[in-house]
Amino acid sequence: APGYLLASKWACVKVEESTGCPEGFSLLTPLGEEIGRDILNIGNTLPITDGYDVELSDISVGAHHNAMVNIIDTSTGTVIDSFSISPETAVDWVSPSGEIFRIYVYNTAYSYTVSGRWADIGIFSANGIVVDGYYVVLDDISASVGPDDLHPAILSIYNSTTGTLIQQIQVLPGSSQNVRGITIYVNRTAPGYLLASKWACVKVEERSEEGVCLDDLAIGGYETTSAMINIFDMPTELYVLDVGDSFHVYTVPENYTVLEIAPGYTLTSKWVKLRAPDGSESVLNIGEDLEVPDTPFRIQLKDITTPRIHTVRKGAIFDVIDRLTGETIDSLVIEEGNSVTKTYGEDTIYINAAGRVADGYTLSSAWEQEVRTWITFSNGTGISSTGRLLIGQSRPLGDYLIKLTDLTNNMDTAAILTVNGEPEIVDAGDTLVTDDGYTIRVIETAPGYTLTSKWAKLEIRDPSGDSRTVILDIGECE
Repeated sequence: APGYLLASKWACVKVEESTGCPEGFSLLTPLGEEIGRDILNIGNTLPITDGYDVELSDISVGAHHNAMVNIIDTSTGTVIDSFSISPETAVDWVSPSGEIFRIYVYNTAYSYTVSGRWADIGIFSANGIVVDGYYVVLDDISASVGPDDLHPAILSIYNSTTGTLIQQIQVLPGSSQNVRGITIYVNRTAPGYLLASKWACVKVEERSEEGVCLDDLAIGGYETTSAMINIFDMPTELYVLDVGDSFHVYTVPENYTVLEIAPGYTLTSKWVKLRAPDGSESVLNIGEDLEVPDTPFRIQLKDITTPRIHTVRKGAIFDVIDRLTGETIDSLVIEEGNSVTKTYGEDTIYINAAGRVADGYTLSSAWEQEVRTWITFSNGTGISSTGRLLIGQSRPLGDYLIKLTDLTNNMDTAAILTVNGEPEIVDAGDTLVTDDGYTIRVIETAPGYTLTSKWAKLEIRDPSGDSRTVILDIGECE
């Protein structure tokens, strides 16, 4: 009854217990079950599990005022792990016994006095699905994509015994994705406005190990697994450092030292641990930066290299999109200064990445300076267009959109594959012949700067000689 006053409005409501998910699906939330929460001042701790505490070591200066968090072994008082966590975000910590915990920062407060700094921190046991040695947890719900305004589920896959992160993927509602020995189905997602209000209906099933899966791309150009570190506003733009190496920040009398490098298998599992001149230790993930005290400088981890010694020029990754349906009909990688001509039906499209590629430090500063495109129709007429494109921008060209989705690294890459259950690494342009007579050639790779824009184009030829060409995104199988 709507009424005219609040007091005269009413509704008949029936409440029944329900997960909101179809039979066979589990309701996953990013945070899981809360096992502890407190407002911590600098130096205060919160128990995370038997023998280990979470300690707030500081609040960072900067736009987000991250919580600088240590994991303390209570039996020895030593710091065994460190994280920098932005408000309203979470990080995972895997205990030595393989348990996965999620540390969530609700809010922080920065002050010029140490006593005025605090963080509201919650500890959660990750709720996930265990199938065939894999533990699948929900990390987040992504922003909407495509004309149907779908919100993909961002999921992490762990080894259920050791807690080792294997891979991170995105799966659209109503679809599935093969990852190594399992198939992950997502029925529905709820984006929410806060991490605590997001959820997804997920089902995980064991699958046959037969087939080819793209697990990741190995980005090369160096002979060792090294940390690529930028110092903002210094003449030296980039250091490439191995474990044990030290580097100097201008005006700081002593050096920073690289203690540990984690190459990972996904962008989110790569990190470097640094020791500052004062003895403090910090962990930086890809793209994160660290303030150098009493200076205007910041240290940023740009990437982790992979031992591949061939180099290529940087390039641009374009999607060709049908303007009528919104469908992506092709993906192209064009090296700086090169061009590609492609025919779709009766239309011929020419794309020339003629200008300089600027990889930037953020997606908003990555662009292709001068993209020259034109289309020739069946009647001989044509349309041309030239100009700069930022990542995510597109240019109409007849019945098509030419969209710059990402930029490649200026290094050669290899496809990290699982072939019939066995791990394989195949360089771009090389061919793998399996024991059962299949031939897999890596035609092209798009390393990109974001996990979701990485893919490999493969030619798969069976023992009878029949072949097919497929494009696999990270985590997809054929």
